[in-house]
Amino acid sequence: MKKLILILLILISNPALSQVDESDSNFREFKGKVIGTLGEPLVAQTVMIKGTQIGGQTDLDGNFCLLLPKGLTVYIEIPLLNYDTFREIKPTDESIVIELKKKQNKSSRVVKNWKKRSSDLTRQLQELYKSEEFKKADKKICR
Repeated sequence: MKKLILILLILISNPALSQVDESDSNFREFKGKVIGTLGEPLVAQTVMIKGTQIGGQTDLDGNFCLLLPKGLTVYIEIPLLNYDTFREIKPTDESIVIELKKKQNKSSRVVKNWKKRSSDLTRQLQELYKSEEFKKADKKICR
């Protein structure tokens, strides 16, 4: 009996054995890297999903991981003044490298797309990120 309890405890407490596969969720892991104009990794930069309060920070190598809804184009932003940090992430995109560049005076295609879709997309994202499914996925994906 003690052996059985010990085996169960090991299985339950081992994250690799108890994690749910990403395919079981409506969310997916999305990874990226933020670099400066010289190619250096940018540490501790905030990366936000536009229209939400969901985001993350870059690590010592400039890497970040976000939990994105499957099948939905979203927009991410790194809130830095005077830099072009707005990106469109399509459902087929698996990763991105964002090189920070000085902001141009013209509006980009990505910003125009966001403006067209922002109210509906924001409402949809807020519902998804309040769901129990997101809370479960958040504990297992990007960890």
